[in-house]
Amino acid sequence: MPFIILLFLCLSVFLGCVPVIPVNTQTENKTIEDIIQVMLTQKDNYFYIDIKHYPKKKKELPIGIFDSGTGGLTVFNSIINLDEFSNTHHGYGGDHANDFEREKFIYLGDLANMPYGNYHKENKDTLLEEHIIKDVQFLLSNKYYPDAHSTT
Repeated sequence: MPFIILLFLCLSVFLGCVPVIPVNTQTENKTIEDIIQVMLTQKDNYFYIDIKHYPKKKKELPIGIFDSGTGGLTVFNSIINLDEFSNTHHGYGGDHANDFEREKFIYLGDLANMPYGNYHKENKDTLLEEHIIKDVQFLLSNKYYPDAHSTT
């Protein structure tokens, strides 16, 4: 019994010495809101997206895919090799032609911040949201090479 009391006292002292780091979700949400505001309003900022003049119905726009670190290339491969629909009448049923054969893609592999699945486990949801917002910003921008042969 004295051992249990000693253990309890030691744990109490130890836990009392561990600093508690408060998580300020209001500050984190403000950071996300600030990033979004910059993207939507600051025309001279690198992250600005001109949503008002975005070519929404332009058929030549590529399909954007971002990979958070695990399995993205496999999913991308499945997408570009999909043959579940007819390319002629657009109904269900393969026609031995890839469904996306005339599409262009932008593939963003975020190797610097991978894997995204660990962020929630580490209680870093706001940082994960920031990465995703920046990924979407990149995919909606025109700051990428339109094809393998482009130099600008």
